[in-house]
Amino acid sequence: MDSPFAKVIKVTNDYEIVMNKGSVDDISIKDNFLIYNLGDELFDPDSNESLGQLEIVCGKAKVKHIQSRATTLISNVVMQGGKKIVRKSSPFSGILGMTTEEEVDLNPATVPFKDVAEGSLIKPI
Repeated sequence: MDSPFAKVIKVTNDYEIVMNKGSVDDISIKDNFLIYNLGDELFDPDSNESLGQLEIVCGKAKVKHIQSRATTLISNVVMQGGKKIVRKSSPFSGILGMTTEEEVDLNPATVPFKDVAEGSLIKPI
């Protein structure tokens, strides 16, 4: 197994973690990372050769704040909310039967990390 680039050293909340790399490790505000845990070892069905361990993805993250030896990361996976049609009645709708329709953007929502914990692994993407 390749050694991980970094590890989670603190889980601040469902959307924010801290890793054990910082500016002395050339972390940049533009960097993106994959947060994962290791699962079972995988084997090729034909050769029975080990293919390494399954990487169970906890989420993707971008840099929020860089310190010299630690970096705060936030989830950068956004679930699009989509659009919906809102029907509005006018004050005269009872008399004239008038309604209007308006398309409204639903706010996108950031997806929380899944099963992330201190010691979860991190690699650049």
